[in-house]
Amino acid sequence: MSKSHLYLIIVLLLAFCYACEKGNDFSLDRNSSLSFSVDTLSFDTLLTGNGSTTKQIKIYNRSTKEIHISRIYLEDENSPYRINLNGEQGKEWIDVDLAENDSLFAFVEVALNPANEDAPRLLKDQLVFDRDGEQQKVVFETWAQDVYRITGNISNTQTWTANRPYLIVDSTYLNQGVTLTIEEGGRVYFKKGAALHIKGEINVLGSFEKPVYFGSERQEKLYDQVPAQWGGIYFYEESKNNKFSHFILENGSNALHFQGASSQNNSLELEYGIIRNFNQTGIYISNTLLRAHDLLISNCGEECLSMDGESKCELYHSTFYNTWFYFSRSSSILKISENPLLSLTIGNSIIWGIKNDEIELTQTDNIQLVNSLIKLSDSKQNEYTSVFSECIFNENPLFSDAEVSDFTLQVNSSCINIGNVEYGNLFPIDSRGNRRNEDNAPDLGTYEYAE
Repeated sequence: MSKSHLYLIIVLLLAFCYACEKGNDFSLDRNSSLSFSVDTLSFDTLLTGNGSTTKQIKIYNRSTKEIHISRIYLEDENSPYRINLNGEQGKEWIDVDLAENDSLFAFVEVALNPANEDAPRLLKDQLVFDRDGEQQKVVFETWAQDVYRITGNISNTQTWTANRPYLIVDSTYLNQGVTLTIEEGGRVYFKKGAALHIKGEINVLGSFEKPVYFGSERQEKLYDQVPAQWGGIYFYEESKNNKFSHFILENGSNALHFQGASSQNNSLELEYGIIRNFNQTGIYISNTLLRAHDLLISNCGEECLSMDGESKCELYHSTFYNTWFYFSRSSSILKISENPLLSLTIGNSIIWGIKNDEIELTQTDNIQLVNSLIKLSDSKQNEYTSVFSECIFNENPLFSDAEVSDFTLQVNSSCINIGNVEYGNLFPIDSRGNRRNEDNAPDLGTYEYAE
């Protein structure tokens, strides 16, 4: 064998040995630890019996050597958490190698079983990464809330308490002749597309400290301001006397939709309410008597208030605000359809949005807007001139921070001290419990200015 051939064989053998050694060059240095995108993975409060959104963890090897993980596992054998590690579903993985400067993805979900408890309970587990005795952990935390599930029609008069939430699973009817009372602090959640249909009577009895809440079952922050997550509350001509006091409705399709019948005495009373983020209407009434004060209605895909038929509405000290941006909004905040028996009075209120004309009237008879701030073009002011009394137009109301739903007034707002005193005396307490009748005149809208 020639010297050149011998030299080549030796070089190849050395290269092979080096490659073998490099292939087993695992980091045994305890300082070469894994790192994680989060140390604690927290889910928002979840209703039992439902699934969760999927969250992810990224596991990094930031060292210059491959790391061998002898075992990855969930500490609790009965864990409600489900893990998908780099495409493999399971609760335990053995002998996982993570190359230098590489990473793994863990996708996490949680499914919770009911425990028949009123109070929320904290469920914790840990995803353990064991490197031959050295352990690193990522903590999982979830608050679980049991609910009363409403799956059929409501055929008996009943009271819903604040002990735990009620979950309306699909379209549920409150039968004619049946009364539903919801106590202060009550929470009513809806699954996607679910709605509450009222043929009986509903009494919502919230308070300043504990309003009654209506909204989506999804409690994650991701869904905080997402509309169209549930259907709405629909009233029919069989329903006569209904009252909502101190309440919040949000993130559905139609908030309150009342289809009454002429001469049927269908009535709805609303006070101290927040209605926001509905992709269709906030309040729609047809052939209905609506009495309301201290409402805050914001960000609807269509009208915040729409009236037709022989409806009659008296509404005071309310704030309407619409900067809907999910799609183009063609409707004004307030829309009134023509009917000689329809009547509307709005006093001491704010109607403000991004359109030039935020009210749309097909008649001016029996319509009164008194001591209110309105977003309206000059041409429409002239067209509707007979309906206005002591109103101001197109002056920014100067809300404290409408982007975060703070509709209190800044100190230099033009809405301060220009309200009708009579209306202020009728409704002397604003939506935050402040008095309206302690200075020269009440302010416009649902919030009295307070230093």
